[in-house]
Formats: sequence, structure tokens, C-alpha cells
Amino acid sequence: MIIVNAEQEKRLEAPRTKRELITWVESKLNKPVFPISPQQSLLNNKEPKQPAYYDGRYYKTLNWKSYQNWHELEPNLRKELIKKWHSDARIEGVSTLGGFNGKHWLGWIDFDLSDFVSVTNMEQEIAVWQEKYPILQQAPHFTTPSGGHRFLVAWSSEPTDFGANNGFSLTPNSTERMGELLTKNGGHTLLPPTVGTNGKAYEWVNFAEYPPVISSPSAIGIYPVVRKTQTQTTNPTYQTTSTQWEKYLANFQYKSIEAVPLDCAIAPSNRELISTGVGEGSRDNTAAALARDFLGTENYLRAQGQRIEGTASELLQEFCTRCSPSLSDL
Repeated sequence: MIIVNAEQEKRLEAPRTKRELITWVESKLNKPVFPISPQQSLLNNKEPKQPAYYDGRYYKTLNWKSYQNWHELEPNLRKELIKKWHSDARIEGVSTLGGFNGKHWLGWIDFDLSDFVSVTNMEQEIAVWQEKYPILQQAPHFTTPSGGHRFLVAWSSEPTDFGANNGFSLTPNSTERMGELLTKNGGHTLLPPTVGTNGKAYEWVNFAEYPPVISSPSAIGIYPVVRKTQTQTTNPTYQTTSTQWEKYLANFQYKSIEAVPLDCAIAPSNRELISTGVGEGSRDNTAAALARDFLGTENYLRAQGQRIEGTASELLQEFCTRCSPSLSDL
């Protein structure tokens, strides 16, 4: 597919092969090029979006946190890692990270179809957003197997209002979620032409050698989602409180026709930990336990068709930022 980068005023061709994609990510973005194959991972009973590769007859997963500072690794070591990870043809895909690349903070703006009432609604919102901020026409942009859209931009300084994976809105001080901003060093994304578990591939819509450099998310209308702190109810026997989840504990009927905040469905003790965090010495074990609760609850509710507000990654990120010291890289 031929696409245009207006800033460079020349026609560019998006990477069409895995080797071309590796070259672009490694040399232009200065970010890691993880091996990934959602379908091979399923065959090996692994998480589909977890980087993994074949080492002889063994299928091994990677902890991407070890490579967050890829730009600081010695060049020959990077070459050896790439050769090791991508030597088996069964690994057809590539993934990478957002975050600092030695020059800018890369951010992937992920519009998730599940946050919209329809494909048409999502595409209309994206079109209006791009028209309002023309610089986005210069951003690398691809579609996902689940029907979403993802844009790559470069921040001139570290975003302070977002964690690694936080929900965003296109309106200031809004509770309406449009997707996730994958930034900081923990923002992990799969790239075209990786094939998802449904047999559909990530596909380029627009390509540029380097994303447009932007001062901050708010400069292109990207704002943190504001979490509701108080919800009114029509039940005359119920006294409204300042705690969002208490409404649902008092009046919840499964399935609810309105979206339920994810933090109202998790264990009460874990809900309290979100707002308090923990001190050094118990952070890692606590975070792991919370992640299991948050992810398990979110996956169950979605599988049952229950609409929810918030995600497991958002709740975990909030917990991490409240720890002392914070676990900002989780």
C-alpha cells in the first residue's frame, strides 16, 4: 500500500514483510522488535499477545520489561537478540513498546471498537478528530484484527497525565472512554503484518518513517478519562453515597443494562488497595495478586456480555502509582 508523509513530501511504502518491519522499528523508532505470533502462542498454551519465540524445540516467552531501555543496549547485542528471536519462520509477527527511544516518548493511540456503539460511530469520531488536528495525517496508522484503529505519535516530553496504558477521551474532563493511550515504557503493541488469533492481520492505513512530534496528548485532543465518583439512582430506598461502587453493591442486578464500573466487581479488599497502594517489600506480590483479580473479573464480565467501565490495566496502573515508591513501569 502506498501512502504519503506530508512532512517529507515524498511517497513512502509501508513495510510489507517482517524483515522490512524489523528494520523500520529498530533503525527509525529505536525500539525493541519482539517476536510474536498469536496463533503459535495458542497452539503452545501461551497468552496470544505475549512476545514468544522458538528456541530449538522449545517455545519460550519473553518478559518485555527487560528490554524497555532498548535504545541503551549495545548494537551488537541488539543484533544477536533479533537473530535469536526471529530465526524461526513460524514466528510471523513483530511487537514493540511505546515510551522513550532516546529522543522522544512514543505513544500509540488505540481506538478500541468495544468502546463505541458501532464501526460507523468509531470511524466518524476518528474522522472528526483527524480533521481538527491535521498533523495526524502524518502519523503511522493501522487497523487491528478486532476492528480498532491505532496511531503512532511522538511526544517531545514525557506525558504526565497518563500511565503506560490509560483510557483516553476526546473531551476534557469526560467519563466517555474512546480507547487507550499506550505510552511510557509499558505500552506494548503488535504491528502489521502480524496475524491475530481470528486469522485477520494488522493492516497499514497510513505510514511515515517517523511519527509527528507533538508537545503533549492534550495538544491533539487526547485527555485522561475522568472516573465517576458519584452516581444517582432512581431507587427511593437507596441513599446516594460518594462512593461509586456502593450503588452497585446495593442495587446490582445481573445483567445490568448500564455499564458497571470494573472496580465495583472486584474483591472489596482489593478495591481498597487501589486507593492506598502498599509499601516496598510487598509491592510485587500484591500487584501480581491484583492483576489476577482485575483481569479475571474483566474477562469474565466481557465474556458474559456485561458492559463495563474501566479496564484491568487502568486499575493496576492506579494501584502502582499509589505505592511507595511507585511501580510506574508496571
